[in-house]
Amino acid sequence: MIGKNAFKKSLLLNEYSYVKLNSNDQKGIKAVQFVLVISIVGFVVLMAIYIIKPVNVDFPEDKETIISSYQQMEEQGLFGDILEDKMINEDNVNRCNDSCNFELVESIPYDMPYETNSTTVKPLYQAWMGLLNMAQERIHVASYYWSLTGEDINVNDSSSEEVKEVGAVIYNCSCLANDLWKTFRTYWDLGHANATVPSPWPSNYSTKINKYRPLDMQFNGTLTTAYFSASPPAFCPKGRTHDLISIIDVINDAEEYVYISVMEYFPTTRFRHPAKYWPDIDNALRRVAFNHNVQIRLLISCWLHTDPSMFHYLQSLCALSDPHTNITIDVKIFIVPVLNHTNIPFGRVNHNKYMVTDKVAYIGTSNWSKDYFSNTAGVGLIVNQTSTDPQRKKPVIQEQLKNLFERDWNSKYSVNMEDLHGQKDCAWEEGLSYL
Repeated sequence: MIGKNAFKKSLLLNEYSYVKLNSNDQKGIKAVQFVLVISIVGFVVLMAIYIIKPVNVDFPEDKETIISSYQQMEEQGLFGDILEDKMINEDNVNRCNDSCNFELVESIPYDMPYETNSTTVKPLYQAWMGLLNMAQERIHVASYYWSLTGEDINVNDSSSEEVKEVGAVIYNCSCLANDLWKTFRTYWDLGHANATVPSPWPSNYSTKINKYRPLDMQFNGTLTTAYFSASPPAFCPKGRTHDLISIIDVINDAEEYVYISVMEYFPTTRFRHPAKYWPDIDNALRRVAFNHNVQIRLLISCWLHTDPSMFHYLQSLCALSDPHTNITIDVKIFIVPVLNHTNIPFGRVNHNKYMVTDKVAYIGTSNWSKDYFSNTAGVGLIVNQTSTDPQRKKPVIQEQLKNLFERDWNSKYSVNMEDLHGQKDCAWEEGLSYL
């Protein structure tokens, strides 16, 4: 068993995983080390999206609710590693005294080489192993499900080699860790038999860290603001910003560009029939492109399970582009070549869920359709980093994420929608030599 009280089962209602590691008390380090990664593997990840249909949840509104056994868990010591609050509230500002460290991480599938000297970040598997080695007492994991049989790769070490993911690791940052821990507790409590969604949530689940009052801190020695959002609304206790609101806010605040990399993009419902139109994100993109001439780029995945109706919505977005009025909306399709890996179910896909603008980096867990924000559990990390040091060796986080996006956008794996004709199920099985 890894850790003293490692959680051993799935905790959440859908495709979301995370892990929180205790600090090394022997070295006097009080900050919690934890990881935020967008990954389908869910082995030692903080957040993971899985490629299956999300679980629908019926949320009570005015019913009498049953609070599950949080108090019992606390008495058993499972929540005993919550650290003392290091957050300082002055003049309506949240400040954190932790010296946090931040790293982008990614997994790149086998047989998918990039050009020499392309942008790279730490491999996801290395981040997992590093976190396992750091753990002194406990590892807390929330994931949709686990599989150790090899029949399903979503939660074993092979998935980091067959699915393309981008995420982040944050070390020594108890302020953020304790806030995300509150979201973990909501899932933990609702995982018990006969538990229902509280309305309202008890005050110990509430947060003061949100879009209006993000944490002021330092990542890698650079001034940073950050907060976590969550979905669906029923899983947002007092103070928690809904994930959809965060996404639209990031889009609205952009002044130069909005670059988006997601697996699926639908301005509709996906798992309810008949489907309902849902233009919330779509309208936000059109509005900033049309009213403010913000450059929009969408890098959308295509794989064996892609619903082809998605391309009609993407073409509708592209139709708004007009060089005469400086309206720019471009879409490319990213395809991970299947090659000889046809025996791997739910693999060989670009599974990213992130957005970067000239101001903000957003890393989330949800595909972009209504279901993922209205009745599916998910979390987002919103980061804004500012540096005035011209001698700074490492770019700010927004620039790092932009570099990853542009690497993929300009790679041989990204094609225009009109070039998809003839590619059965978006699967290149004979290689990419003609590109």
